[in-house]
Amino acid sequence: VLIAVFGGHGDLIGRPVAPSLAYYEPVETFPQDYEKAKQLLAEAGYPRGFETSITTSNAYPHLVRIAQIFQANLAPIGIKVKLDISDWATTIQKWVGGNFDVATVGWGFNPNPHTIYSTVLATGAPSSFIFGPNGFGNPEIDRLTKKAAMTEDFQARKALYTQMAEIVVEEVPWIFTVFETNPGGYR
Repeated sequence: VLIAVFGGHGDLIGRPVAPSLAYYEPVETFPQDYEKAKQLLAEAGYPRGFETSITTSNAYPHLVRIAQIFQANLAPIGIKVKLDISDWATTIQKWVGGNFDVATVGWGFNPNPHTIYSTVLATGAPSSFIFGPNGFGNPEIDRLTKKAAMTEDFQARKALYTQMAEIVVEEVPWIFTVFETNPGGYR
């Protein structure tokens, strides 16, 4: 994704906080392992894989390209992905209504990780509809988000965000792929 979609401009992240930010702390992510994935699918009752769809919008071509890469990477383990590409308004309606299996989403830069936890990942957050009508809904994320908001000490706050990142990586409500940097010249 980093090379094919963003021309190498960015950081592979695998977690809600990018390596270039002060709150970043490495969190172990899952390596790409097709054999292990096939094994886990078989254990879950899907020895031949399954069919799903990825909803995305043609308003953002990079999101379509990411969906195509996911589609290609899931095929070897037997997951057949249909791409559901529509205009932005229709895509938002599908998200808000929970009428999707998987979606590609872009998120703007913010150096404070509290933004992504409080506005997207916390239960009832304003943008939690990205996870369907019920949001992500993890009580520990909710508790830690509130605690981090009231924690002034940088290292203590960073530790709370690291705990949250570990939960997100383990439960995988969102696959964080790339923190894009926008190279450009200004005059």
